[in-house]
Amino acid sequence: MITMGVQYGFGRHVWDINPDHTATVIMYDYLTQTFGIAGGTLGRIAFIVFVVGLLGTRKAYRVILWVLVAVQIVTNVMFIIILFVQCPGHASAIWSQDGKGKCWDVRVQAYYGYYQGCT
Repeated sequence: MITMGVQYGFGRHVWDINPDHTATVIMYDYLTQTFGIAGGTLGRIAFIVFVVGLLGTRKAYRVILWVLVAVQIVTNVMFIIILFVQCPGHASAIWSQDGKGKCWDVRVQAYYGYYQGCT
C-alpha cells in the first residue's frame, strides 16, 4: 500500500505532489495509518502475552496484564474508528477536498492521538 502511495507522491513535500494526485496520496496515508496502528497494537499485545507466561504465577499480575491487553485493544480500535468517522457521511471526505463534507475539528484526532500514544 505504501508502494502505491509513493508512486503518487507519498513521502514528498505537499508542494511537490501533482495536484491531481493529492487526494490519492492522503487516502493511502490514512489507510497505511490503520495498518501501522494495528501492527503496533498486535506487537504490544504479543509482548504482554509473553510477560503473562513469565509472571503468570500470581493471579494479581495476570489480571493486571490482561486488563492492559483490553486497554490496548479498546484504545487502538477506537483510534482506527476515529480516523474514518471524523467526516460523518463518508470517509472519502477526509481525502477529497471538494468542500461537501463537514469534518470534526482536527484537535479531536490530535488529542486522542496523544492519549493513544501514552497508553
